[in-house]
Amino acid sequence: MYQSVLIAVDGSHNSMRAAEEAIKLDAKHYTILSVITAEDSKESVLHGTGDSESDRKEELEDIIAKFSGHHFNVLFEHGYPKEKIVEVANHHNHDLLVIGTRGLSGLKEVVMGSVSRHVVKHSDINVLVVK
Repeated sequence: MYQSVLIAVDGSHNSMRAAEEAIKLDAKHYTILSVITAEDSKESVLHGTGDSESDRKEELEDIIAKFSGHHFNVLFEHGYPKEKIVEVANHHNHDLLVIGTRGLSGLKEVVMGSVSRHVVKHSDINVLVVK
């Protein structure tokens, strides 16, 4: 059994699937990680809310609801997703990182490289990639 599982999510369908697979692991504790980019922050300002964390939490409601009854916390980080996910995985005390194969920015992923591929390559902990 895993003690602590980190799940990287962005509100996409694939991050929901990653969360569903993570729950099956029956870990003692889960950390739901969502990285807020500068683009996300700009969108929040343009839409008048000005609070990118609240906006993201609202986007993640369905994922967060899946963890009801489990010991978990939600962590928001600001920066580039592939770098922040690796940073959190490598500098916190988690046994496993769970991530989906594609996020919200599919076209950007093709141009700039896969977040999940970067995470697998640079993470110091085991990574479960969910298709």
